[in-house]
Amino acid sequence: MADLIKSGRRCHATAKYKRALTFFTKAMRSCPCSSGTKLDKCTCRNFEKIASQGGSIFKEAVEICPCNVGILFKKCDNPHHIQALDFRAATYEALGKLDQAIKDAEWILELAPRLPDGYLCLGRIARQQKKDEYAWKVYTAGIEASRESAVGSSPKLQSSPQELYRAREPLHWRFSRRDLLSLPSELVTQIFLELEYTELFPCLRVCKQWKHTLTSPQHGNLWRDIRFPSYPNRSPRPDEIRRVVPLAGPGGARSIFLSSMTEISQSALTQLLQLSPNLEIFAACKLPWHCSLPSDVKHWNRLRFVIIMAYRDHFHSIPVDHPGGFPKTFLQNAANSLFLLCDAFPRLEQLKIGPDLPHLSPEPVGVSPKRWERLWPHLKVLKFDTCYFGDEINYRPLDSPEVDRLAEMTRSTLRYLTCLNRGNSLEHIQFNFPHRNGRCFSSDDHDLLPDFNVTEHSEYRNLKSFNLRTVCMPPDRVRTLLCNAIETNKLTSFDIVFPQGPPTAGERVGDESIRHLQGYEWFRGTSTIHTLGCYDFRFRPDAENDEDLPLPQFLASFPNLRTLCIDSKNYYRPELASVLVAIIKCTHLKTIYTQCYADRMLDRQLRQVARDHGVELIPVIEDWPEEWPIRS
Repeated sequence: MADLIKSGRRCHATAKYKRALTFFTKAMRSCPCSSGTKLDKCTCRNFEKIASQGGSIFKEAVEICPCNVGILFKKCDNPHHIQALDFRAATYEALGKLDQAIKDAEWILELAPRLPDGYLCLGRIARQQKKDEYAWKVYTAGIEASRESAVGSSPKLQSSPQELYRAREPLHWRFSRRDLLSLPSELVTQIFLELEYTELFPCLRVCKQWKHTLTSPQHGNLWRDIRFPSYPNRSPRPDEIRRVVPLAGPGGARSIFLSSMTEISQSALTQLLQLSPNLEIFAACKLPWHCSLPSDVKHWNRLRFVIIMAYRDHFHSIPVDHPGGFPKTFLQNAANSLFLLCDAFPRLEQLKIGPDLPHLSPEPVGVSPKRWERLWPHLKVLKFDTCYFGDEINYRPLDSPEVDRLAEMTRSTLRYLTCLNRGNSLEHIQFNFPHRNGRCFSSDDHDLLPDFNVTEHSEYRNLKSFNLRTVCMPPDRVRTLLCNAIETNKLTSFDIVFPQGPPTAGERVGDESIRHLQGYEWFRGTSTIHTLGCYDFRFRPDAENDEDLPLPQFLASFPNLRTLCIDSKNYYRPELASVLVAIIKCTHLKTIYTQCYADRMLDRQLRQVARDHGVELIPVIEDWPEEWPIRS
């Protein structure tokens, strides 16, 4: 057989195609499977039809046809037999007889359905016939077959998957795609839920089937969460809302989200709300200045979650229930279903207040201290952040009497909140005040309850982080507050804020910061601390020893300290860089967050020292790193 094939290939190479066909046919008939006789090919199978109907070419080729020819037909993986058929098909291709070539390719497929030769041959000829999709399906069937085949007789078997993949590659991008709607409906819904709400509308124009399917009750979930993007091309019209909201099913939308840049008219917003009586969540990141929420109907008895932010300072400067003003009546009408933040929200774990509240009033929590035992027993995280006290539009200096009054009122409120459950449920406390107003929050001066003292009403046994980035506290008071958290080995993060002000008579620059740090001698070497913040220190200029610059050795005493947040308004950037160099050299830090690194004046020495010690310097341009929600 090998000699006959060799002779046929020589004839094919010299374009003697008819003589080549004779040699290849003789080689086929000399295979032991044919016993020297002419064998007919089964004509019952139609692989192209099977492929068009989504059937498996491989499974069809493996099965034995029950016809008379099929019963006598034998499988054969003789490589010479397969080569003879392959070359004969190539010869028919050269003669332009593609129908004959297809028959020989299918014959190979029936003889050895687990080998790649038939798939490669049939796919090649199908491509010549411009039947690219059929060719792609043939190659895919060959890949399916190769996964079930062991190393055997075909010389192409070792590299068959790669050959089939290479042959299929030019076609794969075109024909591997499936209509999304052919997937299970649950998966279709999940995919389309990833789109912005306004991106769904172009999908309805793909074809009639898409429009019919996506607007069917089966996919009503797609239309129940209405989210307008930050930069919509245009605002929705009332007539569009009347057409779209009913797609969500009875009761209309379940949630409505208006981003800070959403432009929506009063009529469109009213239409949207009226068509959604089963609304559960409403969020307006910035309520448009010309819009108000309905106040004349009690229409939304399932509304349970509301976020409404003012456009600029309009909640303070515009009367309630007016366009752009605070929607007081709307919220009162929905009060029966809303989750209240106090007693009706008993499992609250994380509370973040700010940054745009002008102040906090302590009256609600100061009226009855006995309620503390019942209020928010699971509260773990308490964060407060504000950049100003009072109305931003009516600017007042930070040291004005009115700002001082609002700041003290806010600190009093926070003192009460930190004493909930005697502070034992709290794991993280983070407060950020305007710098001038960051006086000690645990002070009891000017409290509404004069006899109230935080240290008498709180234990903080489970406190993990205590961060008051702008609040300077006396070290002895910090010790009283944190002693239990340190004893229970829970405290891992803390901020030290140094006192401000010029040196007093007889003192040198830096004495106050040195004395303040000495007050933390009890804190030195705490093994559980892995993150520290140091702010607004001022040590002696041109420090040459640890007495003049004690901060590096203080930080080096913490064996597990890995992260440092550091900045001081009392240093020029190059001078602060030298402090950082000293800190890096004597600690085992991995990460330093600093505003110094954001400055272009940073010298090369700091960069080089950080690289040498494996420390990552992370610049802080505006805000310090903040995690929300906090993972306990």
